[in-house]
Amino acid sequence: MALPSLDLRAVLAPVKLVWARLESRGVRCLVEAKVRTELARVVGFAGPANAPQLLADRLARRLDNQMRLGGPITDPVGWLIEASP
Repeated sequence: MALPSLDLRAVLAPVKLVWARLESRGVRCLVEAKVRTELARVVGFAGPANAPQLLADRLARRLDNQMRLGGPITDPVGWLIEASP
């Protein structure tokens, strides 16, 4: 299993099982770019020290909601991109 880039591992840790379903390097790069864009936005209001944890917490909440209310994730790329903003 390919891991996220080192700078995003803590942010994406709550959704590691969704990340593991990304099969190609291209889609992993696409998701990482989206997460970095959102992380930069969060840094703007939360600061660089708090932003990674805030984004990780948001991803964890969204995954929890998905599992409780929405069922299985059928499109991991789309879900990760939608979950990041």
